[in-house]
Amino acid sequence: MIVTRKKNRWVLDWRENGHRHRAHFPTEAQARHALVVKHAALHRVPPRSAHRDLQELAARFLAGKAGCHPNHYNAVKHYLDLLCQATPNNVSPLQLQPQHLVPLRRALLRYSGNTRIQAETILRGFFRYAWHIAKIHCPVDELFPRSGGLRVLLRQTTTTREQASAIASAAPLRARAPLQLLATLGIEAGLRIQEVADAQAGDWNPQARELTIRSAKMHEHRVNPVNPRLAAYLNNLVAPGTDPQISLTALANPRGTPLSKNSLSTDWTRARRAAKQPKVTPHDLRRTWATEHAEFTPLPVLMDLAGWRLPRTAIHYLMQQGQAAKRAAVARAWNAHQPAPPDPGETKKDTLQ
Repeated sequence: MIVTRKKNRWVLDWRENGHRHRAHFPTEAQARHALVVKHAALHRVPPRSAHRDLQELAARFLAGKAGCHPNHYNAVKHYLDLLCQATPNNVSPLQLQPQHLVPLRRALLRYSGNTRIQAETILRGFFRYAWHIAKIHCPVDELFPRSGGLRVLLRQTTTTREQASAIASAAPLRARAPLQLLATLGIEAGLRIQEVADAQAGDWNPQARELTIRSAKMHEHRVNPVNPRLAAYLNNLVAPGTDPQISLTALANPRGTPLSKNSLSTDWTRARRAAKQPKVTPHDLRRTWATEHAEFTPLPVLMDLAGWRLPRTAIHYLMQQGQAAKRAAVARAWNAHQPAPPDPGETKKDTLQ
């Protein structure tokens, strides 16, 4: 039995009585649940019920995430359900130890590295919450050791303009212009891939040379000034008199239809492989923009331009500048607090007086 993804559907394949069966589900959680139920039915093993005490505590923790973005809320709910199902029912939460959560670690191995990092971060926060609320202590450092758990993946996290141009050129003719739009808006304005898919022709104001960015998260829309390179590109793309409600991806698409986030991501991956470029993602375009602006842009201004709420998110890109940029930033801050040098025309005697 195996669960695979086919476009926007999740498929469960299994063999029963010598025949192959297939079932389609709209979400991965439903497909995984059907996998557990089918496995229990085929092997005559009743499915393990969720740990009731942990389930109540997880519900309280999840209630505090009600105002978060739906994607984050669903991820927290999914990983807490895995935790409750993997914990043995005969173990008290107060006696929870890492050896009791071996099935949870095995369940997380089927995810990619970045997804495991997200799962471990969520579970660490839940265990901290459990300690403050119910005094449930679990040695999380043994469950998720820092050396093999939370770590920075050793891969390129920024995209150069040459790489983005090579990826767009390697795409088929139908996807070349949309990927050029994605690369331009990502590197020159720092848009997320969902924000590129949601951008409309009316968001571009050529008189004020400002671009309204429809936030992909639960933040307010932001209006950012654009540089001359991006302004020339948008003026060429959005002709005067264009319907302000039409999508920018529809203007760039030769077929004239808007493109979704998944379509842009799929075309980007195929073009990147065709161009034989390193594993850079569309979000790395935004990281390139943030890294370039972090060196000379004040922190509050950078947060407003990027649509961040937490300063640590903006500081992360300043840290990626490297040791040379850190020393330059410290030198600028140090020189700003130093007294002005003496006038060269002053004599030594006048200075002493």
